Amino acid sequence: MTATTDANFFSPPSRRFANPRTAIPIGLALAIATLALPARAATVYRCTDAQGDVAFSENPCGTGADRIELTDTPTNGLGMGVEGDFSETVQANRERAYERDVARHRQRIRELTRTRDDRLAALRARQADIGKTRDSAARRRLLAAEIRAVANDYNARLRLERDRLAQLVRPPGQRRP
Repeated sequence: MTATTDANFFSPPSRRFANPRTAIPIGLALAIATLALPARAATVYRCTDAQGDVAFSENPCGTGADRIELTDTPTNGLGMGVEGDFSETVQANRERAYERDVARHRQRIRELTRTRDDRLAALRARQADIGKTRDSAARRRLLAAEIRAVANDYNARLRLERDRLAQLVRPPGQRRP
């Protein structure tokens, strides 16, 4: 340690925490300590009155009160420690990722279908606007070829997306890893 570090360490707390190099690690340690609190337990009593209504209380409400022990365990995984069982969390994350992938492919199929239909409608509208002259027959043939090319291109893309989606929605044992 240098002389300036020693001086900062032994200075009053108000000056020590003003230094970001010491305040950040201390704040981080405090935040981690509060998140990793152990499970807490509480006792609650369940009481039923003459009308059959159920009430819960922290104090016994009579001789017929049922004692219930409640345990508040952390759900963020920090209280599990190194040997904790994260299999449910991992499985839930996999399921969410799977659902996102399926939704993404379905959205992509909708977008491709909409874009294909818009482009084909625009090309057909241009084709309908062409007159009946010799010059226009050549332009109509060119537009017909372009319409076929656009339709084939988008249909191939749609087929690929549908195949990917079909691979995803197979039963879990038949899915690709």
